[in-house]
Amino acid sequence: MIDTAKKNSIMIISFFLFYFIAIGAYMPLFSLYLHELHFTGTQIGIIASINPLIMLLVQPLWGYLADQTGRLHTILVTSLLVSAAIGILFPFLNGFVTFIALSILLAFFNSASEPVSTSIIVSYTKKNNQSYADYRLWGAVGFALSAWVLSLIAQSNSLQIIFYTFSLFLFVSIFFAWNLPEISTVQKNVTTKGNVKKLIINKPFLLFLFACFLVYGVMLANNSFFGLLYTSLGGTLAGVGVSFLISVGSEVPFMRLAGKLLSRMDITSILIFASFISALQYFCFFFHPSEIFIYLLNVAQGLSLGLFIPVSVAYVQKHTSSSLQTTALGIFNGISFGLGNWFFTLVGGIVLESLNIHFVYLIFSIVSFLGMFLLVILRFLQRKLDIQLLQQS
Repeated sequence: MIDTAKKNSIMIISFFLFYFIAIGAYMPLFSLYLHELHFTGTQIGIIASINPLIMLLVQPLWGYLADQTGRLHTILVTSLLVSAAIGILFPFLNGFVTFIALSILLAFFNSASEPVSTSIIVSYTKKNNQSYADYRLWGAVGFALSAWVLSLIAQSNSLQIIFYTFSLFLFVSIFFAWNLPEISTVQKNVTTKGNVKKLIINKPFLLFLFACFLVYGVMLANNSFFGLLYTSLGGTLAGVGVSFLISVGSEVPFMRLAGKLLSRMDITSILIFASFISALQYFCFFFHPSEIFIYLLNVAQGLSLGLFIPVSVAYVQKHTSSSLQTTALGIFNGISFGLGNWFFTLVGGIVLESLNIHFVYLIFSIVSFLGMFLLVILRFLQRKLDIQLLQQS
C-alpha cells in the first residue's frame, strides 16, 4: 500500500510530466506549422499571440473563481477536458480566420490550467515544507522530451501530429489532475474585493508584474520564433527538437538549484541574474550564431528559465496571503504568460515581416535588459520596505 505522501508526489510528478508533454508537442512547432500553411509573419504573430492575450483577460477570472468556490480540481479537469477536445480540430483548418476563432476558444479554456494547478501544488508544498521546484522540473522533462520526439517524427511525417499528441496527453493528464492532493487551506468566499484591490495597488507587486511582463513575456515569445530562427540558419526540424531538448532539459538541474538558492539568496537577486543571462542569450542570437554555439546558448536558456519559473512563483507565494494565492497567481500568469507573451509575440511577428528573425531577437534582448533593470529597482525597494517593517516591529 502506497502511503498518502508518496501517492501525492506521484500524482504531482505525473501531472506535470504528461501536461507538459502535451504543451511541448504543440508550442515549439506551432509557428512552423503555420509557416507551412504559407501564413505571413504578421499572421503567424497574430495567431500565436492569441493564446497569451486570452490568458491576460481570462486567467485572473479563473483564479478568482477558484478562490471563491474552492472547486480547484473541478475547474482544472474541465479546462483540460475541453482543451483536449478542441485541439483535435486544428488539423482540419486551413484559413486564417478559422485559426483565430479556434485559437481563441482553446485559449479560453486552457488558460485555467496553469494558475489553478500551480495553486494546488504550491499550497501542498508550502504546507508540507517541500520545494515546488522539485516537482515543476518534471514539467521541463516532459516538455523537452516531447519537443524532441515530435520534431523527429514530424521530419518525415505531417506536422499535424503535434495537435493529436497535444490532445492525447491532455486527456492522460486529467486522471492525475483529479487526484492531485486536496488542499484544506482553500476555503470558499475568503477572497474579498477589498483584498484584491490591495493586491493590485501594491507598488512592489506591480513593479514585479511589469518586470515579468518584459522578461517572462520575451522568454515565452521565444518559443514561437526559435524554430524559425534555427531553420533560417539552415537547420532541420530534427535540429529544432534537439535544441529544445537541450534548452528545456537544461532547466531541470537549474530548477533543482533554484530550491536551494531560495534558502540562501534574496529572491529578486536570483531573478536579476536569470534576466541578465536571458538578455545576453538573445543578443547573441542577433549575430547569426553557428549550430554548436546555438546549442551552448540553449543551455543558457535552460539556466534563465529554470531559475525564473520557480523563483517568480516563490515571489508571488511570499508576498500574497493564502486566501489570495490563486487570484495572485492568475494575475501573475495573466500579465506574464498572457500580456507579455501576447505583446512580444505580436511585435516579433511584425518585426519578422518587416526586417528579419535576427532583429526579432535584438528587440528581445533590449526588452530583457530593461526588465532586469526594473528588478534591480525592485530589489532596493523591497529591501527598504523590509527595513521599515523591521524598525516598526
